[in-house]
Amino acid sequence: DYIYISKTSKIVIDETVTKIVITETIGNRITDHRAVSLNGIIKIARKGPGYWKFNCNLLCDSQYVKQMSDKLLDIRENLDIICKSSFKKWETIKREIKFFTIKYATSKSTNEYNSINALEKQLQHLNRTDLNNEEMQLKEEIQQQLDTIYLNKCKGAQIRS
Repeated sequence: DYIYISKTSKIVIDETVTKIVITETIGNRITDHRAVSLNGIIKIARKGPGYWKFNCNLLCDSQYVKQMSDKLLDIRENLDIICKSSFKKWETIKREIKFFTIKYATSKSTNEYNSINALEKQLQHLNRTDLNNEEMQLKEEIQQQLDTIYLNKCKGAQIRS
């Protein structure tokens, strides 16, 4: 990742530090990122809806592909009734794809977040020394699931950057 600062800004980088990140939400993870300490005046812009860009990883999600195919069939059936011009039809298709995808991705993200929290709680419960073989195996399976989820998140972040 990069931080860009204009030469005319009054912001100064004090230090960069690489540490092991330990938080309640993600547990003990090693990161390749550095914490950056900044001094200066920063104007904080209001957050808006931002720029939307389609996440290509959704095309590997069979549930998304199936639901999108059904949605496109519905759009196709009703498109002649809704719009007459080719331009309006195309704009309608793009808008419907965008709205459906945002709704689907938001729901998927919420489910993933809840899944991660549940797995982390299970793992936290199993973080004791007196585990039997069955509990030890369950702990390893949970850790593997979490590692897979975090690896996919990292790949997504690499693609976006």
